[in-house]
Amino acid sequence: MCLQFKGDYWLWHLYPAQTENFVTALDEHVLSIVQTCMGVNINTAWSDFAKLQLALPIRFNGMGIHGATADCRFSQFIGRAVQSIIPLLDHRDDNKNILQGRRHLSSISNLFGNESFHQPNHKSLGAYTDKH
Repeated sequence: MCLQFKGDYWLWHLYPAQTENFVTALDEHVLSIVQTCMGVNINTAWSDFAKLQLALPIRFNGMGIHGATADCRFSQFIGRAVQSIIPLLDHRDDNKNILQGRRHLSSISNLFGNESFHQPNHKSLGAYTDKH
């Protein structure tokens, strides 16, 4: 299911407002592949419970196929943004040591708040979400 993971890549890098049509088509194609492999129309032959089990990881007896639409496109973008931004900015670790960011820019720090990514992380993204 490489198609699904390539979709994840685009969900990480494009604003969610730009991905709605893409993820809808992606979900339809992934579901089509699964239906072709299984030889059954999942929409008509499966219960809602069975459809939910598609998204469960294999270790929990699922198929590991998650939808990219409402379930995760926003969280994937935000999660990747946080992972990408923290290494850029100066921030403190648990021992209150300042870790030098790779590219500390005032424009980024002003957007999120100067201490948003210091540990322990009490503010997290609060500075950003309170403003918007």
